[in-house]
Amino acid sequence: ATLRALDFVFPKIAFEALGKITLFGVDAAAWPAKAKSVAVFFFFLFMSLRSRIFSPLDNRRPTLSSETKEMQERKRPGWMPPPLAFPIIWSTIAILRATSSLLVWKALGGKFLVAPLTVFLGHLCIGDTWNSINNVDKEYGVATLSMLFVVSSVYVSCYGYFQVSKQAGLVLLPSCIWISIASFLVFSIWRLNGKPSLYPKRSA
Repeated sequence: ATLRALDFVFPKIAFEALGKITLFGVDAAAWPAKAKSVAVFFFFLFMSLRSRIFSPLDNRRPTLSSETKEMQERKRPGWMPPPLAFPIIWSTIAILRATSSLLVWKALGGKFLVAPLTVFLGHLCIGDTWNSINNVDKEYGVATLSMLFVVSSVYVSCYGYFQVSKQAGLVLLPSCIWISIASFLVFSIWRLNGKPSLYPKRSA
């Protein structure tokens, strides 16, 4: 519904008004197209960083202090990156996601409601759900099993982007690599901490 609404509203925005502005020596006629690209980039950047606002679940992210406490309470593999590395890595991944999505949007004629972008937003939803399971509910076994869905969805997204634009697929590829590493990290932590049940249990 969100993508359909964007396809309806976005073309009606008066980007042409920007064509009257000359700035930084850029031809005024080029501003409408540039403004659209910037708006689309920031839309996908926002979705990559804050897609959880659309989720009905509690999607609080771990903080540096909470992650440091977790490291004291639960065993972690020696190769795990320091807590400070995670926000840097995820911020970089978000920029790459937004860039690749912009390339797909351009390649498909400026449409939002298209299969590759829909699948990508589905991947973000799966990631948000996983975050609730792992970081809020603390169902570490279920989160380990659920990583299969997170990894699968990012590879499907990357494949869809690659089919539309090779450049977009290559830009999104680091997301596949990082999430693959993160999934192995989740599995390693699960194994080091008694292998909690992979399936949810009904509370008494």
